[in-house]
Amino acid sequence: MMFFDTGLFQRNGEFPASEDPEFPVSRIASDYWPVVSSEVSSVLDDRLCTARDRFIVATLAIVFPAFGFAPRLYEWLIHQRIRRLYRRLRGVEIALQRELSASQIKELEDELAGIDRAARAVPVRHSDLYYML
Repeated sequence: MMFFDTGLFQRNGEFPASEDPEFPVSRIASDYWPVVSSEVSSVLDDRLCTARDRFIVATLAIVFPAFGFAPRLYEWLIHQRIRRLYRRLRGVEIALQRELSASQIKELEDELAGIDRAARAVPVRHSDLYYML
């Protein structure tokens, strides 16, 4: 922390101060007032403290939007899973339009059972997608 010499209107150690007897300190100014302990302030220069604060703010500016992105990514993954099931179901539907042997019918039944098992793994929150399938 920088130390200033005493002057005509202040005593030693009086400036800069977080309290003003005449005017209340604004919220913005109090946010910028050093909140680090005197031990850290004595070790770190003001520029390092400012750089640290900027790094923390920049990190939070990157991390917080990621929290908003995670639910959208989850929704997209669930929809992708349902789309894959639709493709499999469409393959079964196309196969049913041909003449089938008993072994092919058994394979299609197994495929339908696999689609059903995979569709039951869809979370309850997305049950509307399950019922549409």
